[in-house]
Amino acid sequence: MADKPKYIPELTAIKFERGFDVDAQLQHVCNKLAVTGLIVGGLLQENSCGDISGVQLVDIRSQEKFNIWENRGNHASGCRLDEAGLLGSAKVIEQAIFDRVDLVIINRFGRAESEGKGLRDYFAQAVDAGVPVLTGVREPYIEAWQNFHGGMAHELIASDIKMENWIAKAIENPA
Repeated sequence: MADKPKYIPELTAIKFERGFDVDAQLQHVCNKLAVTGLIVGGLLQENSCGDISGVQLVDIRSQEKFNIWENRGNHASGCRLDEAGLLGSAKVIEQAIFDRVDLVIINRFGRAESEGKGLRDYFAQAVDAGVPVLTGVREPYIEAWQNFHGGMAHELIASDIKMENWIAKAIENPA
């Protein structure tokens, strides 16, 4: 059996601005790469609306959901990230690394990661294991992201054309 053709940069981030639907962009990448036979694992973010608004992370492979939104009432301000819920989702990334998927998606490099917490260590674990990572990052976390990767990441500006080009490179045979 021939190896699956692939070339995926080890660490890639989609740089986006508030209001851009980076979650749809990451889902698009999953869908396009899955058609090629590449195995994508990790976490996508899903905003849920209803009686209680919230944010969940969804395991790409099993569809298991992890609540990462702390409900502090309608008038609460500031970040509502439930860091315990976020860390509870880390097992998905660990399993994807163990299973040697072709690409791990970690929904964001955000506030927690910029402070050295959250899923930050799992970015490094995946790269150390040779499993490429794709994520999203926006201001005000771009500087912390760049300090984290030290020039070792590939960065994309959020746009359909840039993503299509990245996907094309991700599935080409480098040989």
